[in-house]
Amino acid sequence: MPLINCDDVRYRLGANAIDFPDAMLNSIAFIPDAEAWLTVKLGYSPDTLTGTALTAARVAMICYVAKKALTSAPAPGVEGGPVSLTPAGQADKDRVIKALDKEIAEKLRVLGIKVSFASAVDTGNYNEVSSAW
Repeated sequence: MPLINCDDVRYRLGANAIDFPDAMLNSIAFIPDAEAWLTVKLGYSPDTLTGTALTAARVAMICYVAKKALTSAPAPGVEGGPVSLTPAGQADKDRVIKALDKEIAEKLRVLGIKVSFASAVDTGNYNEVSSAW
């Protein structure tokens, strides 16, 4: 059972299921990737954690998925059925990404993981950003 769910991520972003549907967040590139990412960082499965360490791990994963979801937002003018999505502006994305990076770093430090990255903006290539962690 995953440590986080779609609602956790949407709540962190102040979003809804239309903006970030379950199918997207549950796909291999989002919530499962966050669990794999944190397992690699820790060197063991995060589901063995308890108490404040478990809370820190969950928050780090939520922020990790939120950042990936935000950088996967649609291009301007994308329409699906009767819905037309208006993505956040780049300045807003940059501000949120910077806050998410800071929160991820804080939670990783709580878990004893040394963090040595400074990613304040989206490079457009999420693999490039995440590999710096």
